[in-house]
Amino acid sequence: MFFLSLKWILTELKLQEALKKVEEYDNKDDANGGPYVNEIYDYTKYLEHAYAVKPRFLDGHKEVSHKMRTILVDWIVQVHQRFKLQNETLHLTVAIMDRYLSKVQDLPRKEMQMIGLTSMLLASKYEGTHQKYGFS
Repeated sequence: MFFLSLKWILTELKLQEALKKVEEYDNKDDANGGPYVNEIYDYTKYLEHAYAVKPRFLDGHKEVSHKMRTILVDWIVQVHQRFKLQNETLHLTVAIMDRYLSKVQDLPRKEMQMIGLTSMLLASKYEGTHQKYGFS
């Protein structure tokens, strides 16, 4: 038990040191926000909580179920692996899809795959542009 808590403390210290290095680098680099990096991180965290998708956002849908979303996400993962996209693209794809599904109530079942594909296209375009200009 003592060994596990000691290991956890050491891991936590390493994580804090790594975060300090990232913050120092971001503070020096104008492309990453420079001196405003802490405010940018705080605002991003605020937006993440302010616009979070509600836990049971599919409950109001008539034709779309949680199982259908699961099947769609599995298919998106397969496409993601097939085209060797970045991990960020996969996460952004699911986030875009979930936000859309949480806003639209009357969605036909036959449009689910199109929504997943459109979400992936948007995420790929964003990540592709993001990488193109060296902001990785």
